[in-house]
Order: sequence, then C-alpha cells, then structure tokens
Amino acid sequence: MTEPGAAIRPLLPSDLPGVSRLAAQLGYASPVPAFSDRLAALAGSPSHGLFVAESAGGRVAGWIHVAASRALIHDPEAEIISLVVEEEERGRRIGAGLVAAARAWARSRGLRRLRVRCRVEREGAHRFYVREGFHRDKTQHVFSRALGLED
Repeated sequence: MTEPGAAIRPLLPSDLPGVSRLAAQLGYASPVPAFSDRLAALAGSPSHGLFVAESAGGRVAGWIHVAASRALIHDPEAEIISLVVEEEERGRRIGAGLVAAARAWARSRGLRRLRVRCRVEREGAHRFYVREGFHRDKTQHVFSRALGLED
C-alpha cells in the first residue's frame, strides 16, 4: 500500500481558510468566522477529533471530523461527521490517511466501530469507503426542521 500523499496532523485554527474552501467543494459553504466559532465550541472536547492532511507546500489538502457517538440503542462508536479531500488531490491516498487517523483516534478512546453517512449521489465516495473496508449497513432518509422561538 502506498503512503498518503500528505502529512496528517491535528486541525489548527490557522487551517480554517483551507477547511472553509474545501467544505464549499462539498456544498457546505460557510465563511471562515463561522468555522472559527464552531471550532472554538469543539476545542478540547475528548468527543471530537479534527485532523487535516497538509500537502508538501503547507496547503490543506483534506480534512476529517470524527466524533464519539453514544446512544441508548447501540454501544459507543465513532462517526465520521465530515471528510473532504481537494478535488485535484484525490487518488493520492490522502482520504485513506485521514480515515486511518480517525480509526486511530476512535481506538484510542476504546470505540470499536467507525461509521459514516454519505449522500446517495456521491458514488465516488461510496467506492472509496468500500475500498477502506466499510460496508453498507442501511439506507435512510434524513429529516430536519428549523427551530424558532415559538418551538
């Protein structure tokens, strides 16, 4: 197996412009200050792991957010919340390196399962996850509702 094409390390506040740029590639555009506020809320939490893949030139080539999931209906597990690799960098095992970092983070917390949810139309991502040893558990619909002051 080839090594990832970028160094994997913890995400730093200085990485947020690159994080924001890559999130927009997935359709989750937000300004850097919004990412900064979210990172501040997660900073230091033992339930969240945030890692970046840094290219040789110091640019953020990808990032991953993994979190511990605890629920009454299942044993504690980890879930990949977000994973993105720069479009031009795909195929260089950067995503595999980020998933490996998430697996190591989960194992270090005694979590024995890693899950990920992926949009139906992201067939390339589906193939990636299968290559990384994931299998499809189920198909589901996700519903959301905005909460206003009247709720």
